[in-house]
This record gives sequence, C-alpha cells and structure tokens, in this order.
Amino acid sequence: MSDPVSRDILVIGATGTQGRAVIRRLLEGGHKVRGLTRTPSSKGALALAARGVTLIQGDLDDRASVATAMQGADGVYLVTDFFKNGIAGEIRQGKLVADLCAELRIGHLVHASVNGADRHSGVHHFDSKGEIEAHIRSLAIPATFLRPAVFMEDLVDKQYFPPASWGMMPKLVGPDRPVKWVSVEDIGVAAATAFARRDAVFGVAVPLVGDEQSMTQARALFARVTGKKPFALPMPTFLFRRVISEDLVLMWKWLATNTMDGGHGCEPEVNGSVVLCTEQLLFDEAGRDALHDVDRLRLPDRNLVVVLLHAAQRLFGDDVARDHLELHLLAGGLHVVDETGVGARR
Repeated sequence: MSDPVSRDILVIGATGTQGRAVIRRLLEGGHKVRGLTRTPSSKGALALAARGVTLIQGDLDDRASVATAMQGADGVYLVTDFFKNGIAGEIRQGKLVADLCAELRIGHLVHASVNGADRHSGVHHFDSKGEIEAHIRSLAIPATFLRPAVFMEDLVDKQYFPPASWGMMPKLVGPDRPVKWVSVEDIGVAAATAFARRDAVFGVAVPLVGDEQSMTQARALFARVTGKKPFALPMPTFLFRRVISEDLVLMWKWLATNTMDGGHGCEPEVNGSVVLCTEQLLFDEAGRDALHDVDRLRLPDRNLVVVLLHAAQRLFGDDVARDHLELHLLAGGLHVVDETGVGARR
C-alpha cells in the first residue's frame, strides 16, 4: 500500500482542544501544518511552534488575516466557537472561511460540525453549525463534515467544567438514558484521515461516536477507574440557564428524547451501510477502497474507560487503575481489553 499524500493544512483554532488534537495527528501523518491563532506568543502557540507548526496570527473576524493564512494551503480545518461568539458570530465566521475556500480554490475543507446539525433540533449550537454546513454545500466546494457526539472530555477536562455535566445531565437527559460520546482525540484521528484520503470523503457527513453509556454507567466507570465519585453540581434548571448556559440545557433536554446518529465498534450497521474502523482507513487497502461507499466512520479508538483512565493518571499518577486494565496501542489509538473489571490503585 502506498503512503498517504503529505499535504499543507491550515488548522483554524490551533491552540484549542480540537485544534491541538488535529495537529498531533496531522504531524504524525507527515503533513505540513499551519496554525491560525490570535496570540502566537501564548504558551500553547509556542508549544505548537516547537513541534514544527507554522504559526500565523489572525482572527476569524479579520477577513484579510484569514485569507493570508489560507493562501497556498492544500486544506483547511475549521472549528468555530458558539459559546464564545454566539449564534450570529459563529455563523458569520464559518461562512467567511467557506467563502475564502471557494475564492482561493482550497483543495479540501474539513468542517468540525456536530452530531445533530441536520436535525433542526432547536439547540442553537447544533442549528448554527447546520447553517454553516448548508452554506458550504451551496458553494459546491470540496468539503467533509465531521459530526462528533458529546465530548467524553466534558466529564473530566476542567475547561468543560465537569461538575455541570455530572450534576445536570442525569436530571435533564435521564440517569439511565444511553448517551453517545466521542473523545476529542478521535476527532483528530478522523480529521487526519479525511485529509489523507480526501477524494473518498468529499461531500460526506461523518457521525463520530466512540462509546455509548448512560450517566449512571459513566458514574460507575468513573468510580471504578479513579476510586472516587465524580463531583457533581446540580442546581435548579432556571438558575443553570441564567448563570452557565441556556444552550446546554436545550441540548440535554433534546438528548432526553432524541438519539444522535452513528454507533461505535466495528459491527455492520443494521441498515447494511459500510462500516470501517479507523485502522482500516489508515492502513488497509481494502478499507480505503470501501471508503468510497461509506457514509459514516466508526471510531473504536477511545471509549469512556480510556478517557477516564487518562484523567485519573493525571490526577493520581501513572500506576492508577492498572491492576486489571490492559491497554493496547492500535492504529493510532488506545483500545481497552478489560476481562476482570477495572481496579484503582494509588
């Protein structure tokens, strides 16, 4: 099998969680990476520069700076921030990048959308990304749409304020209702795969799901992996709407009665559609051929146990939870083999 083509990719939002995950995978794949950032002198930006990323100062509200950053690139990874910019701001920025991709004839735009963007859900950050998707499609430019499920990192990464999810999701989604999750690291896997095999995924919308667990199950996994109960911050819904986020309430209520698209693992779809594991896409000739007919990509690389384990290791040391947990490095991701239960040791 021939190696994937090396490309010159601009990552917008380079210092964010998604941007860093995408950059890691692109660099591992031998691609040249540019990073758009408002502050090239920040600690996060300098860390990227040390890894060989070309930093370009720019802002999504400054059309000229974005055009300069995109000039000559083979591809662009676009992630927008609803929670910082609001509905109108997110849509404006997403459309600006899409328009520039059309004007500059960029070879491939990978849009970080959301699972449910096409469902007219009433969840503002779903619908705003759906409008960006529709605008990109209207331009008839080569593009791929990644639609991740709920981030696993919501439960462990302090920047996402995990006590809110632990406290409010059981109440609004339901404690025993299955929730589809994906690790941000696997978004990086999917993005790098899309850029490497772009001809096969033009126009494709890809639901990204790595695990499916209810909040009751997630709570039990957290306790088994860390030896502690997760800290939850329940509060009256009206107060949460007012002081933290109305849109999270809308999303969680939507999840109580609606199911996100996609699944996890490598089992065939019930409807018979082609299902490929990440390692097939990256390393398997037959998998690459089959990708021409695929409409969704399964990501088995990280399940909720792995994400919780990594969080526990950051808190308690590398030897936590290793008594009964065996980790295998496969195809750019960690798979879990847990035959006797997960223990915690500190």
